[in-house]
Amino acid sequence: MSKLSFKKDIQDFKRNGGSMSFTFGETKLPVIYREALNLLCVQMPTTEVFIPVDYRLDFSDNANLLMEKLLQNYPELQE
Repeated sequence: MSKLSFKKDIQDFKRNGGSMSFTFGETKLPVIYREALNLLCVQMPTTEVFIPVDYRLDFSDNANLLMEKLLQNYPELQE
């Protein structure tokens, strides 16, 4: 997968009804693709949690990696 095909994967994901956000109960956290920096991130109240995009993986796999990092930093989201 390349940067261009990654962007197309995001477009296809959205077109098929996918939401670029994580939801924990009443809390909805938007996932942001910062193309210029090659990052996927979630803005939290005090900081931003991010991962570098691995263009060998599709959007869903990268989002899963971001979710893992988010839950490591904010385990209370699982409660």
